[in-house]
Amino acid sequence: MSPLLTNDRSPLCGPLHAHINAYLKLLEERGYKQSTIRPDSLLLADLDDWLARKSHRLIDLNETILERFLHYHMRRRHSRRQAKRATLDRLLVMLRKDGCIAAAKVSPPSPAQQLLDVFEYYLSDELGFVKTTVAGYITTAGQFLRTTFGEELANVAKLDARAVVTFVQIYAHDHGRVSAHYVTRALRSFF
Repeated sequence: MSPLLTNDRSPLCGPLHAHINAYLKLLEERGYKQSTIRPDSLLLADLDDWLARKSHRLIDLNETILERFLHYHMRRRHSRRQAKRATLDRLLVMLRKDGCIAAAKVSPPSPAQQLLDVFEYYLSDELGFVKTTVAGYITTAGQFLRTTFGEELANVAKLDARAVVTFVQIYAHDHGRVSAHYVTRALRSFF
């Protein structure tokens, strides 16, 4: 096994420190390449430092805390958020399996989430899209629903073309034309 690839420059040793090697070993056993393991180790070292600075205990680690960390982390880095989220999700699974943290609290899905779940099933099972395409389309559809309906019940029957065009125009302005084209394809599949 390769040596621990964490950030040894940090004077902090947080609550996650003792579990990083186990995570990296698990990745190696599953056949992950060093090009994946190295960024994961650096992310987890940053998470460990952040947990120490925020005085979080390992037992308190959950999706909410990891989302706050990811928001902090992504402000300082220019890399793919989905890959980082996948790493953190794998970490949570490992820590829960080992009994280090509590099981995830399951709340009933919102009406918008139920709609997204049906859309995800359609994309993967009916159309046969690969996971990465499905994830991108689901993210886009979720952004559209939040932008259009906020926290209200998503009533897709009341949508008109103007709402879709407005969303795509705003998205194009914020993210560029190429991304807007991708969003248009995703929303076309959604409706």
